[in-house]
Amino acid sequence: DRLHLASAAPYTVTATATEQVTNTAGFVGHKQYFTGMVTASWRLDLAALARRKGQGAAEQAARVQAEAAANRARDAVHEAWQRVATGITASRSARSQAAAARLAADKARERYAAGAGTQLELVQAQRDLSSMEAARIQSDANLALDRILLRLGVGERQ
Repeated sequence: DRLHLASAAPYTVTATATEQVTNTAGFVGHKQYFTGMVTASWRLDLAALARRKGQGAAEQAARVQAEAAANRARDAVHEAWQRVATGITASRSARSQAAAARLAADKARERYAAGAGTQLELVQAQRDLSSMEAARIQSDANLALDRILLRLGVGERQ
């Protein structure tokens, strides 16, 4: 019976009606009478209240965790976007530096061919050009990687 009560609804309403017929001497002229009764009961389950509060706290914790995960995802996408923007600027700068080094190497070659420049100037200009070309290639590769990471961050498939 306890198991039944534990699983029962927290409230119950019952109604009963009875009719009685009598033939006793004290009830002259009355042969029947009716009785009605309504019973309402309410069960206070403190354990259920505690479980409900616990479920509410768990739901709130889950909402906070979901919001934190969404914030982390937005931050990651924003950071990836900023890396791409910075990478574009760095790549443009590396291209400009490589172009300037190319012009300097051409001028050093012309000066050396004309006898106005030294072999050391020519070698240094060619070394600078090689270094700037390597920096440009590295900058372009970094930008390509940052773009891929941004696409992955927003859920785009390649």
